[in-house]
Amino acid sequence: MEDKDSVKKSDGTVKVSKAMVSKASAGGSRPSGSGKTAGGGRPSSGSRPSSGSRPASGSRPASGSRPSSSSRPSSSGKAASSRPKSATEQERSRTSTGRPLAKSADTQSRAKNTSRPASKSNRSGSSNAAAHRKKKKQTPRLNAKRVLLAALVVGIFLAVIITVIMRSSMLRVKQIETKYNMGDSFDISNYFEPDSNDAKLIFDKDSFNPTKLGEYTVKFTIQRGKLKKSKKGTINVVDEVNPYIDGPDEIDVAVGQEINWGDYYNVTDDDPDIQSKLTSMSEVDTSTARPVSVTLTVTDWAGNSSMKKITVNVLKDNFSE
Repeated sequence: MEDKDSVKKSDGTVKVSKAMVSKASAGGSRPSGSGKTAGGGRPSSGSRPSSGSRPASGSRPASGSRPSSSSRPSSSGKAASSRPKSATEQERSRTSTGRPLAKSADTQSRAKNTSRPASKSNRSGSSNAAAHRKKKKQTPRLNAKRVLLAALVVGIFLAVIITVIMRSSMLRVKQIETKYNMGDSFDISNYFEPDSNDAKLIFDKDSFNPTKLGEYTVKFTIQRGKLKKSKKGTINVVDEVNPYIDGPDEIDVAVGQEINWGDYYNVTDDDPDIQSKLTSMSEVDTSTARPVSVTLTVTDWAGNSSMKKITVNVLKDNFSE
């Protein structure tokens, strides 16, 4: 009974049955009636426990829980198996039905608590390793040749852009006049001016020869040192000058004579057909000899017009005598 009580006190969570303790005591050491037997210390048949003290067949422990030969009692007669088992050994032992002993709530909670950090650590370690492998796989490796080639291409591109910007700034031209009056002498410097003082304009005067009114495109070259660039601009050709009627203030004609104004007057203008456009504002009656006041007028292709007042003397047939 003292051994049974010590087993119960050492583990409050597992209750060992009396049958188990009796079986362990009976199987571990079989004491004889007189202590030691003759001829090797084997207990006599009379010292065996009675059939009533043997455990029932249903309470016999599993084969794995039998004590080994080394655990048999010594000659002192004290059974080693009578010592109280640890909680772990008791939990590992099975009942006669083959089912494990029920664990207490405290034991289950302690086992659960102790197993959590390990699994969490394992999961975190595996996840960290997987993340590290994924990050290492995703990290691109730089190729020195490709980097050098890309830098060379970018450098050339930037150099071209800078050159274009510098050329544009040094060879910039602004237009200072757009109208060209027909008949005037043409000078490119009167219409375009470079931004740089040391730049000059090169233009072929023969390439600009307008024959009618309207817009013309002129091409020229701006040069600054060794830099050259072709340019072009638009010039509007206009005619803002009135035609000029040149002739006498009086003319003599015979009675019944038809008058041709071009025989007496000359019109000056850039319009090539200006002479045919000279007319009088009213018809002159030459049927009667008398002086007649007449106003001559002419209008060119640009709408510019001029007038001239004259006197027509109508004389008899012998006015020339």
